[in-house]
Amino acid sequence: MKILIVSILPVEKEIYWSGINAAVLRQLAKNNTIETCYSPTAHKLQKLLGMVSRIRYKLFGTRSNVYFNSYVSLIYSPTLLKKTSEYKPDLLLVLGSGSELLHFNPTCPAYLVADANFHLLRDDYSLYTTLTYNGAKNAASVEKKSLIKYDCLFYTSDWALQSTAQHYPSLTQKLRHINFGSNIPDEGLTSITIPSEKSQLSLLTVGIDYQRKGIDKSSSLVKLLGCKGTIVGTNIKIDKQTKEGIAQMVAYYKAAHFFVLLSRADCTPIVINEANSVGLPVIVSNVGGINSVVKEGVNGFIVETETDAVAIIEQFIGNSEAYTALRKSTYEYYKKSLTWSIFEKTILTTFGENRHH
Repeated sequence: MKILIVSILPVEKEIYWSGINAAVLRQLAKNNTIETCYSPTAHKLQKLLGMVSRIRYKLFGTRSNVYFNSYVSLIYSPTLLKKTSEYKPDLLLVLGSGSELLHFNPTCPAYLVADANFHLLRDDYSLYTTLTYNGAKNAASVEKKSLIKYDCLFYTSDWALQSTAQHYPSLTQKLRHINFGSNIPDEGLTSITIPSEKSQLSLLTVGIDYQRKGIDKSSSLVKLLGCKGTIVGTNIKIDKQTKEGIAQMVAYYKAAHFFVLLSRADCTPIVINEANSVGLPVIVSNVGGINSVVKEGVNGFIVETETDAVAIIEQFIGNSEAYTALRKSTYEYYKKSLTWSIFEKTILTTFGENRHH
């Protein structure tokens, strides 16, 4: 099958969107013919708008609309038109805000894969919460006009699906659920014993945005337990574009007893899937779409506070049987629900079903 991956961002580069675009490309290229559509000019404009927005925020405390921007889409559309005319894909797979199709009318089926919509981002993410009145109005209008162009709208959580259905009731029939995979190599279930002393316990957190990802809460949990804590992103920097960086990341996941992410705002963070891919159970906060990827007691636990997290972890200290069972169910859940091959199957199955209707 010929698929064109459409994104304002360079799809091949691991640094964008937590490496999701690059992982989708890697997976789909295994069994399909894939090309990508990138416009350096559109991306440059988006980066420039981002810079202007940061300056505006420093001066006036408000931001510009960068990611649901009509001009970026307008500049992107000739590249997309040229690419589709030459390549003649069976499917356009858009990864991003969806605004990529604002000024373009697809001649083949078009699917969007996203983890949130504008309205959710506006409630929770600092880049969107402080938009100017016109910026917010334009962003909402761009999303509304863009989403109509799609045959299928895939979101990674019930949180995003319900909000999209609520804001765009006419699109309800097009909504589908999809899970991301893991952006580290699948090396199988890691067996690691749980210590009987809290001081020997090792917790891992991965995140760059200190406030939003609740890095302070992870640190406070480590203090409450008196255990070891590793924070990749803010404290330890890793370059996931290199083989060494990926190997380092895998080593951190394998060495931890629990993965902790007490975010204040989030969508469906791919680090949960990465942790699960080695059988590492997660302890997470109930925000955004997280409860769509974490099944209580199966691949982790959802908590309200650090004290709740302490209580859960203490149940496993020195209880190797329960802990080994938890790691096993975590890995089984990952294999059944959170791999890129399942992501691919979801896309292709939907394509097949829609073609027969």
